[in-house]
Amino acid sequence: MLKHLRDFKNFINESIRIDKVDPASYQDETVTALPYSNLIDENRQAFLKKIVRISDDLGIEPLWLMHTIFHESEFDPKKKDRMSGAVGLLSFMPLVIQKFIDTESGKTLTPNDVLQMPNIDQLDIIRSFYKTWFGRMNLKKPIVAGDFAAITFYPAVIKKDWEWEFPDYIVEKNNQMFKSFPSGGKSKKDYYEYIDQVFKNDKEYEDSNDRLLGNFTGAIAEPGEYENKKPLEYYRKLLTSIEDPVLSQQSKAQLQDQEETEKFKQNDN
Repeated sequence: MLKHLRDFKNFINESIRIDKVDPASYQDETVTALPYSNLIDENRQAFLKKIVRISDDLGIEPLWLMHTIFHESEFDPKKKDRMSGAVGLLSFMPLVIQKFIDTESGKTLTPNDVLQMPNIDQLDIIRSFYKTWFGRMNLKKPIVAGDFAAITFYPAVIKKDWEWEFPDYIVEKNNQMFKSFPSGGKSKKDYYEYIDQVFKNDKEYEDSNDRLLGNFTGAIAEPGEYENKKPLEYYRKLLTSIEDPVLSQQSKAQLQDQEETEKFKQNDN
């Protein structure tokens, strides 16, 4: 019994709690012109107001979040990548989304749960994701644009000094982005200067420029698991599992088992 209690406590501590934002808290938000608004097909005004509200809560600029969501999903809450299985507005990897727990139901999420959520509800998951990462990285408000972008690209860079350079493997896999650096380098300083340039642009980027923030980005890592791995090893293993059909199928099978278990629990209750 004690072992089960310890296991349950560890599960709760490692989970990312989804704290839902009260709609009343953003009803009176004033929304200035934000790019990509025309891509939001449902709940447009409420969605934009909530973007402003959670951005203020996180200590970031709404523009950063708009550019990031466009890059990951073009604001399609039903988006699902056929290779990686990443889902939703922020391209949540399946193994990351299962770390989320709905505080109201006590239920852990599956990719299908995310795909069934309206866009405005997915913002609660996005807020909780960033809030958890900011806490683990001990980032204080106001958040720096480079730190914000790094969380969905290569979180380890946040703790590096300015002269640290990205490993060759990362540069190779994200070659188009690194080629866009004004300085032509590959250091943390070069990356942060590039992100500042991208995020300060209040105009819409074209959908053809889908490598703007990197080739392999999104909610690719959960801080509890990430901090126990070597960053390059984690990134390499992640990409290998996506690019290797056999490993990809194994991951999908594990997630199907998880979803069946969740259905069984619900029926049992």
